[in-house]
Amino acid sequence: MLNTNPNTSQKKNPALAYLSRLGSSRSVITISNCLKHIAVILGASDIETADWARLKRNHWTEIKKTLTEKGCSGATQNLYLTAFKTVAKEAWTLDLIPQSSYLKIQALTGVKYERLPKGRSLTGKEACGLLAACDDGTNQGKRDKAMFALIPRFESIASVLVFQL
Repeated sequence: MLNTNPNTSQKKNPALAYLSRLGSSRSVITISNCLKHIAVILGASDIETADWARLKRNHWTEIKKTLTEKGCSGATQNLYLTAFKTVAKEAWTLDLIPQSSYLKIQALTGVKYERLPKGRSLTGKEACGLLAACDDGTNQGKRDKAMFALIPRFESIASVLVFQL
């Protein structure tokens, strides 16, 4: 575990060095939250007092286990991995961790995941109801019914058109 290091100065803190290099304030907030959570998972109270010089590859196993237990998505786990690896790089650059530890951390691979598309498919009953709702005898209703009837085919038509470009 990282525990705390009361002698960690801001100049030798790789987490703070990483945060200072980030461009946008939004990125600083996002990565700061990741690093705070990583520090807590590894036994420190915050990123300022965490002893990043003790960072090891096996710490990622503990972090990943905790994130998985909390139900974090693959994208979130990969964000944490990137933050973890970048702090390790900063720690190595500041001569806080040996090259062997740094290389072992950099060899970690991201979590493979598949994201489901947003929304959901309509049931047959819902699709029929949608088409029936458009059938109000107006030209707009006929137009809407035709559009809704074509939507399932649109994706395949669009992919063919893009492929031909």
